[in-house]
Amino acid sequence: MIELSNINKTFFSKHSVHHALNNINLTVLPGEIMGVIGKSGAGKSTLIRCVNLLERPTSGLVRVNNIELTELTSTQLRQARHHIGMVFQHFNLISSRTAYENIALPLELLKKSNSEIERVVLSLLEKVDLLEHRDSYPHHLSGGQKQRVAIARALATQPRVLLCDEMTSALDPETTDDILKLIRSLNQELRLSILCITHEMHVIKSIADRVAVIDRGEIVECENVVDLFKNPTAAITRRLIQSVLKSDLPEELQSQFRFEPMPDDQVVLRLTFVGQATLEPILNEFIRQTRMTISILQANIEQLRHEMIGRMIIALQYDAKQLSMMQRFLERKGLMVEVMGYVDQQSWLAR
Repeated sequence: MIELSNINKTFFSKHSVHHALNNINLTVLPGEIMGVIGKSGAGKSTLIRCVNLLERPTSGLVRVNNIELTELTSTQLRQARHHIGMVFQHFNLISSRTAYENIALPLELLKKSNSEIERVVLSLLEKVDLLEHRDSYPHHLSGGQKQRVAIARALATQPRVLLCDEMTSALDPETTDDILKLIRSLNQELRLSILCITHEMHVIKSIADRVAVIDRGEIVECENVVDLFKNPTAAITRRLIQSVLKSDLPEELQSQFRFEPMPDDQVVLRLTFVGQATLEPILNEFIRQTRMTISILQANIEQLRHEMIGRMIIALQYDAKQLSMMQRFLERKGLMVEVMGYVDQQSWLAR
């Protein structure tokens, strides 16, 4: 379990002061995968490095496995870190050591016996599906295989907490998916608490139970993943979600949106379906009942963990009374309805 309370981190230089983290409060529950997402420079890596005190917070409390790390001596902190594994973006393997020897290194530093080292390392190589590469050096391994070695090494001391800092950023999409499946499998098998830092919403969508969105050193949103995708409140969150759900229109079309309707305008709506609603002909039912003409501009459906979520963008002739009736009907059916804007139909179609 990880508990961060009122964490602040300020970097001082000769000519400037940079507030990297501002009043961060975050909890990762036992066995949970917590994702933290944000743009480059938002404070993600500083945040994760504060968890094991690679960066010491300027103020605030860091509690991991029920131990307050900021109060420990250097010797006590080294011992506490044995129960905190960490996986980095660029693997950080020792080029002169084989896969087996890289994984064995933390155990050697703890002066474990050769028999215990062999037992643990072979078990981990099997878990990450690299037994046949036990004697391979890093330069003979692919990026995904290197990251598997790094994950196994992070688990060598049997930590209860695993920190993942942009672990898939250097990997291709197919390898990324393989690594994410491995992390989810290890989480379920070992009941690890995992804090995963990323700028990729695909990573969050694939493995996280909850997600915190960080922007300019502050957590602006923290929700269950499905709830966040269903109803994001922060502008940065909406942009990140739209990038992965492909639930937006081209900029050229969006640039014509008005925020107040004019006579003969079309209103453009974004509909969000969750769970069973994604499989039901709800919009078709409304069209049959009202005989309204509706254009479907875009539609997409994705699976988030065990839940389906769909997005659809539609356009229809603006009429305040009909729009209100439609919103009430769809919301009663469990859909979320967002007015994206109003457009002049003729000029829009001319594009």
